[in-house]
Amino acid sequence: LRRLYSDARKWFVTRFGYELRNVLSIEFTSAEEVHRAQGEAFTPTADFDARSIGFARRHGDTYSIYIENGQPYHMTLGTVVHELTHIWQYSYLDMAKMEREYGDLLTEGHAMWTELACLEDRRIASEYCQRQKARSDVYGKGYHAIIDLMAQNSADNPFLILIKMFHA
Repeated sequence: LRRLYSDARKWFVTRFGYELRNVLSIEFTSAEEVHRAQGEAFTPTADFDARSIGFARRHGDTYSIYIENGQPYHMTLGTVVHELTHIWQYSYLDMAKMEREYGDLLTEGHAMWTELACLEDRRIASEYCQRQKARSDVYGKGYHAIIDLMAQNSADNPFLILIKMFHA
C-alpha cells in the first residue's frame, strides 16, 4: 500500500504540478472501519452493497487516508488518487463556497475525473472506467459536470478551472 500510495502521489504531482499536504497515515482497514471513520454504519447484506471504499480525514494540516482492504489493484490505486484529490481540494479551494453552489457534485466529480485519468494514463481497467463514467449517482453526474466545465473553458485540466472558480 505504501508503494502504491507513493506511485499515486508521484503521478498526481507530476501530472498536475501541485504539491500535496502531508498525509499523516494511510492504512488498509475493513469496510466497517471506513464507514465508522466517516460517521456512518455499514451493514452488509447478501446482495450487492454500494459503499465507500476509501475516505480522507483532515486533522488540522495533516490527513489520514483509509482504504478498504481486499480491493483489486485498479480500485485501490483509483481510490488513493480519488482521496488525494480531496486533499488537494481541501488545500487549494474554498470548499464551503463550492459546496454552497454545487453540493457534492464538483467535489466528487473532480475526484472521479482524476481517478479515471490515472487509470486511463496507465492503460488499466478500461471496462471499470467506462462503468464509472456511466454511473447515475453524484460521482457519475459530477464526472460529467467536470467534463462539461472543461469543454466550456476549452481546457484539459479541471484543477485550473476549479482554482479559478473557487480559489481559497
